[in-house]
Amino acid sequence: MNGPREVETVFTEGHVELLDWVGGPVLADQDDKGVLLTGPDGTARRIDDGADVTVFAGDEAAFLSVTRDGTTLRAVQRPLRGDQVAWEVPLEGAAARGWTPLDALPGRSVGGTRGVALVVETDMGAQAILEASPGGIGRIHPNRWPNESPVHVDGGLNLAVTQLYDAPDRPVLHVWPLDSEPEEPVERRVAGRWLDVRDGLALLDRDGRPVTWRPGTDVVTDEPRPEGELVDARFLGPGTDTIAMVVTAEGADRLVVVDRAGGALRAVPLPPGRVRVCSAHSGGVGLHLTSVVNGSVWAWLAPDGTTRTAPGEVPPLGGGAGYGHRRQGATPFHTHLPGGRPKGVVISLHGGPEIVERDELRYDGLYRRLLERGIAVLAVNYAGSSGYGPAHTRRAWRAWEETIREDLTACLAFAEQKGVPRERTILLGASFGGGLALLGNALLPGLAGVVACSPLVDLVRHVRRMTEEDPRCRSWFARRFGDLTAEDARAPLDPVRLAAPEGGPVLLIQGDRDPISSLGDVQALARLAAERGLPWELVVERGVGHRPVTLAQALTRHRNLMEGLEKLAGQWGHSAGTEFLVRPTEAT
Repeated sequence: MNGPREVETVFTEGHVELLDWVGGPVLADQDDKGVLLTGPDGTARRIDDGADVTVFAGDEAAFLSVTRDGTTLRAVQRPLRGDQVAWEVPLEGAAARGWTPLDALPGRSVGGTRGVALVVETDMGAQAILEASPGGIGRIHPNRWPNESPVHVDGGLNLAVTQLYDAPDRPVLHVWPLDSEPEEPVERRVAGRWLDVRDGLALLDRDGRPVTWRPGTDVVTDEPRPEGELVDARFLGPGTDTIAMVVTAEGADRLVVVDRAGGALRAVPLPPGRVRVCSAHSGGVGLHLTSVVNGSVWAWLAPDGTTRTAPGEVPPLGGGAGYGHRRQGATPFHTHLPGGRPKGVVISLHGGPEIVERDELRYDGLYRRLLERGIAVLAVNYAGSSGYGPAHTRRAWRAWEETIREDLTACLAFAEQKGVPRERTILLGASFGGGLALLGNALLPGLAGVVACSPLVDLVRHVRRMTEEDPRCRSWFARRFGDLTAEDARAPLDPVRLAAPEGGPVLLIQGDRDPISSLGDVQALARLAAERGLPWELVVERGVGHRPVTLAQALTRHRNLMEGLEKLAGQWGHSAGTEFLVRPTEAT
């Protein structure tokens, strides 16, 4: 597949979940019409019935559809295997008045029986939790911490757990009683990212390592830890004796099954690529794998540890394209190489900075299209990235200009070994990586140019805005960049530095509703570049945030990126080049 069809396939498949394996993958895709469930034979059916909200309950391996009918809550549970069950409960007090469902908590039992917990907005405009189970009464509990997202409710234990996602260092779980006026309120905070719950035992990620915790207590237990950084994990099987963990080391994901009792670790062989956990229940764990050269694969891990796989919609890439991972000095990067000698090289810099890029279908298959055009892609996990140990992450702290120069120089040396000179090398970056790409353009003259989407271009202004919103961010930024809130603060990502006359051509792509990378900052940088007579252009994507979230936005972003790269490549005779979708005068 080539062109928009492949882009559409990559984007849409990334939103599909693998729920079960019955002679093949059972897939679910949720849209504005409900849930579309597709079996291995391709037969599709809707799971909706006009419900107010439908959610997949992992513990029960069933769809739970909830509808309000006056002062009654009706629930229909449709197991993937087994008979349908329907129940209803009367609504009491505030629950009998006006409210709008916002979300549902999937796979959470209430007091050990099937039930439902809805996150709702009341007629007073406040966020609350509506909890109901068969034989009981539907009640609304005000969310004591409305700035946190509910992740677990247990009516039997009279507790709710909410998660604060935007903490500067790590997520924090807040446990609080459901009753609005308990006699002795008990509120606890536990550090960690919520992953799964089974039989009253919760699985958390604490600083890249797995721990288990019983909500309502202070008991947190370290679990056996495979080598690498924990990405995701789920309980495997009906009990909690084993855990399936996805870990990343040296830029690659691995699936490991861990025996909690004995501490034994067993690696599960899978096709190469990034591993995404789709679902988990008593029947196993569903996984989605994506790779630039190998395409996409569905995989199912059964409770006995066996795996089954089926190809996804993105096929392997032919034409002799190859993949590898290497280190050039201290710099690790993925190599995506076309068949034959590359006509050019794109060096790709991820955002973050503290994330890691694997062999994955980035930018909805953009790397594959470049390979088809004979252009190699080097995806670098520059100093400051995660996934290679704390020393690699901290190597960049307060030395970003020095380390990005070293990392880009290492990539350029590899490109030259493949016969590609600097003038045929383009930098591609997103978010923080977009700012680093612009910095690299200033540090290393002679490049073919830069394409930067949603770039962070004024770090001082960004840090000041962030610390005004949340003062806790100050220490996080200070450790990595120094005190950028000071009056005379200077940063590695500074407009005056980035708009360097010695740099090559630049295309900036920016959404006008981006809450992270400021449109105003990017426009100010583009104006400065224009004043200096630099060959820069700015495309503003209307209605887009920090990244595309709809298919239409993904297609537009893909076209803008591809046309920008082709225009830069056209300078060295690769293609005739094309005009940008939005001219700079119109965009700004």
